[in-house]
Amino acid sequence: MWWYILSDADLKPGGIKLKSMLSEMDISMLIADEIDLEDFS
Repeated sequence: MWWYILSDADLKPGGIKLKSMLSEMDISMLIADEIDLEDFS
């Protein structure tokens, strides 16, 4: 997921800003909190 954010031209600026404010582990936890597994079942 993180790779996708950094590889997408529209999302990359936001990804860079997040990376400058948070650790990669914190970003992963934020992304995981937003994903609802019931959406994929």
